[in-house]
Amino acid sequence: MDLNDVNICELNLNATNNSTNGQAKGQLYTNPKYNESFFIELRRLNKQRKYTDVQIICSEKSNLNTDLINDKIIYSHKLVLACLSPYFDTLFSSNFDESKTNKVYMPQTDYDTLLNIVNYAYTGDIELNVHNVQNIFCLANLLQIESLTNISSEFMDSNLDVLNCLEVLKFSKQYSCEYLEIKSREFIHKNFVDILKLKEFVEFSDGDILIELFNSDQLDVPNEEILLDSLLKWTQFKLDERKNYFKKIFLDSIRLSLIEPEILSVYINENKDFIQSCFTDMNLITDLVRPKMLSQVKKRSGMAKAEQCFLLVGGNCDLDDGTYVNCFNPFNGEKYFLSKSYAEKIAFSDRGYFHIENPGVCVTNENRIFIAGGVLVFHQYKTSKQQSSPSRSNKTANQNSSHDDFRLIFSDPDSLRDGDETLSKELYEYDISHNKWLKRSNMLFAKANFSLCALNNERIYSFGGISTGQIPLDIVESYDVIENKWCYVGTMPSAFVAGCVVEYEKNFYVLGGRSGVGRHDSCYLFKPDINEWTEIASLKIGRFNFGACVHQDRIYTFGGQRYAESREHYFTREALDSVEIYNLKTNEWTWGPKMPAPLYNTGICIYEDNKNSIYLCGTTECQFSGTTLFGFMFTSVFRLDFENDMNETSSSNSSKSKWTIVEHDVSDIKAYYRCISAKINSRKLHKLNTQI
Repeated sequence: MDLNDVNICELNLNATNNSTNGQAKGQLYTNPKYNESFFIELRRLNKQRKYTDVQIICSEKSNLNTDLINDKIIYSHKLVLACLSPYFDTLFSSNFDESKTNKVYMPQTDYDTLLNIVNYAYTGDIELNVHNVQNIFCLANLLQIESLTNISSEFMDSNLDVLNCLEVLKFSKQYSCEYLEIKSREFIHKNFVDILKLKEFVEFSDGDILIELFNSDQLDVPNEEILLDSLLKWTQFKLDERKNYFKKIFLDSIRLSLIEPEILSVYINENKDFIQSCFTDMNLITDLVRPKMLSQVKKRSGMAKAEQCFLLVGGNCDLDDGTYVNCFNPFNGEKYFLSKSYAEKIAFSDRGYFHIENPGVCVTNENRIFIAGGVLVFHQYKTSKQQSSPSRSNKTANQNSSHDDFRLIFSDPDSLRDGDETLSKELYEYDISHNKWLKRSNMLFAKANFSLCALNNERIYSFGGISTGQIPLDIVESYDVIENKWCYVGTMPSAFVAGCVVEYEKNFYVLGGRSGVGRHDSCYLFKPDINEWTEIASLKIGRFNFGACVHQDRIYTFGGQRYAESREHYFTREALDSVEIYNLKTNEWTWGPKMPAPLYNTGICIYEDNKNSIYLCGTTECQFSGTTLFGFMFTSVFRLDFENDMNETSSSNSSKSKWTIVEHDVSDIKAYYRCISAKINSRKLHKLNTQI
């Protein structure tokens, strides 16, 4: 056997050893820079007009049989245009003349617009502005370039304002752009009162669109009279053209039974001549002013008064699917299901869902609701429920983007197991008008058990918390609501976990909290304008997971927990029923009226129409034979009524106040939630129960 035979034998042997089922193994190699370098070369060739095989001739004239003196030419490659546009693909591959020549005439086509689109074919980039976006959308729509129509729609959506929204709605209907029509309509519904004040409204020419808008239940208007007055102004702007629209909208779209008969009668008398010119039969108008039951027609969205409610954000609930009470109106006993917060119950990897524990929450004076951070806990679906999970069967674009966020948080999401957890640094804001959570900029640090507090509706401060490994934090960072940006502020005098922060006269009072099992009764005054900390009088009892509020120029703290040593000489968490009151002038804490039962995770609600009552919502625990059973938890609501001036001494406060248990067990959420009070439009929510 010669040398060549040996090499052949060895090669055959290796092929056999590296084969599976008789097939040799191979490996696919991918050049990660190939796409980028390919397009760079493609752009270079087009710029130098190398191998270009088509000239697109743009003309502002409609006649194709003209010279090219005033026309402009764009050079390109048929293959590139066909890849971008089904229109060009059909044009170049059929029996059209353009498939046999190197010239394509496009009359009445703006040169700059088409040039932008051709450049997009070579780069994937396009610069949009308010001046060119509609032209680009129209031409992209003609050329069937879906990616460009989507980009243009999103740009117009992001640039909606009260000045252009009506025209954008008209534009979207004209070109059957469903996404943009929905977005512009939602914007108009939400801002209709402001739109009615502008000259753009009276100048708007499409009466059919106005009929649709005036028919909508979703208009955010406080009363029907606003629509009636605006309809009159719009009609009189071009009286001859709009008379018929006035008659139709007045009779069919204006909900006259929502207007007091006296007000309607005055309106008709003041505009009698005009109305007579629109209606041939005035007996019809006379019938309109007769009293009608208000319940005969549905009120519009803006007519429903937002009501103060308790919101339970985050927390552990035994119900892994479906709805549950996480919004409660303590004044009428109504219970609702508010949209689950950004991380809760979102399917992930088709195997389970998350709930969030101990996030930071706050409500600004303008009723903007924010949730941040917390512990993301993963739960695997039970086998019997995997096919029926609503969170997987109804995935939306927003949910998919949330999945992408989670993939950044978890290094190996497919390896998640039941009970796995990690800290979050995400911030979301609740959209009250649409009952959903909107993504905002992430915090600088991932954490849980921290306190959020708003200042002047423009800035939110984050205090303390715990980081990975249960390490207590002393970090302060702030969020600019207008700029949507976080910045580092500094450090606190000590670590601060699960305490409470209240704002009073542009200063923060940082109360209690914990940092292990040591002292947690300390309190501080923080002046954010000069970044100065001052220690103030300590709480009588150190506490955490409690509630606090400023009322009648005093700070009230309610309930909470503290560490207590058991008979077995180990530390346990003891729930508290005590109330402390801080005098801002004398820097002293005094006892307040004791609560009906220990309460923690406490949220506080003060009704604007009744300043003499404070509502509390939080976790209570069942007591049996003097032993706390942590397996039996309830989410309860208490009310503290003051019979006279709350600014009297603490002793008189105790004797002249009364506690009432409003609700013993309001929700299936039992622990690790945060309770806040905010004004909610309950019409947007799913009502679950009306019993107190």
